[in-house]
Amino acid sequence: MFRIRKRQHEALADKAFIDKVEEFVVEDRLDRRVTAEERARLPFRAMIEHGVEVARSYGLETERDLMLFVLNMITINPEFHRQPRIHGILQDPDLTPSQRRDKLLTDVTGAEWDEAAGMTDAGRYWSRVLPTD
Repeated sequence: MFRIRKRQHEALADKAFIDKVEEFVVEDRLDRRVTAEERARLPFRAMIEHGVEVARSYGLETERDLMLFVLNMITINPEFHRQPRIHGILQDPDLTPSQRRDKLLTDVTGAEWDEAAGMTDAGRYWSRVLPTD
């Protein structure tokens, strides 16, 4: 009898989720800030995999939470989560992951999101963290 171990099952689930996020990004359902030229040249799959790792470091696990985090990394700034207000929300031990997500959507001001957008040079960040071919 063929048995799938827990680790194998999780890897399959991760692959399916990453496929879904990549499809979302590539099929132009993403915010127009990511141009067709960028979609053609950027390694979105590797960006998504990295983003999932970072999101999980904050205790995020649901597809909704991971998707939101990864899309923020791609569209706002890969280090958006270092903005002090955002970082504080993401690390708040008194909040569940879904409460953290909700607070990001309701409690972070436009000025704080603008600050998050300038946390780092996105091109340099992705060049530094993504594997090279």
